[in-house]
Amino acid sequence: MKPVLAVASVALALVLSACASQTVWHKEGAEEEDLRLAQRTCSREAERYGFAFEGARNADDTTAGERRAGSAGGGVYRECMERQGWRRYRDTAPR
Repeated sequence: MKPVLAVASVALALVLSACASQTVWHKEGAEEEDLRLAQRTCSREAERYGFAFEGARNADDTTAGERRAGSAGGGVYRECMERQGWRRYRDTAPR
């Protein structure tokens, strides 16, 4: 790839990623530290859940096993956050 084309590709990727929507977690009355604590707790819970798919990761079709584990882990994370009263919004939380 020519250097100019490579630089243009990287610049385009950066612009597009800046325009992409973002997930925002919101809980009425919560502080930023409350959010960080909930995210750490739920990340740990989702990581532990990933061990249930260890056999699928070692199977012949590793990509399918990894997709299932990632998707299930994300579901565990979302459910954990929601159990703690957090709600997900695209781009901005309600005021």
